[in-house]
Amino acid sequence: MKPQASLTAVALSVLLTIGTCGFIVGGSMASAQAPAAIGLAPLTNMSVGETQRFDMDLKVTFLGVKNDSRCPMGVFCIAAGDAEVLLRVQVGNKLPQNISIHTNRKPQKVTLSVLRAGTFGIPKSYTLHVSELTPNRLGMIPKQFDYRLSLGVGVAL
Repeated sequence: MKPQASLTAVALSVLLTIGTCGFIVGGSMASAQAPAAIGLAPLTNMSVGETQRFDMDLKVTFLGVKNDSRCPMGVFCIAAGDAEVLLRVQVGNKLPQNISIHTNRKPQKVTLSVLRAGTFGIPKSYTLHVSELTPNRLGMIPKQFDYRLSLGVGVAL
């Protein structure tokens, strides 16, 4: 076997092994694949104050938007701006915690993990990121009740 062919075979073997172990890596492509791979949907079209459950281990409440400096739609801006999304997240049986995720600054994603009682090994983890936040500023600052959030959720089992 040629060295290149051997390396290709090893890489393919590693990818197949990871694929059959049920790992889904967080990120934009993985968040799109995660729901299909494990039968779950991302959290979408959340209004401020609304709570949604992703699965039995993740519950998210959209608390609001803070510091929205994004560029208004239809206007050319030098900088993209940023909006800070405030969430209350409960993972497993842990106490709920408030977190912030930004649209254009760090942290743009947050990873949370849960190890269920009586289990051992690598904990299940969730990676959350803002897929979409509407409305973009329309020349005036939106009211909190105007915002809608689509939250991308990546899962590693």
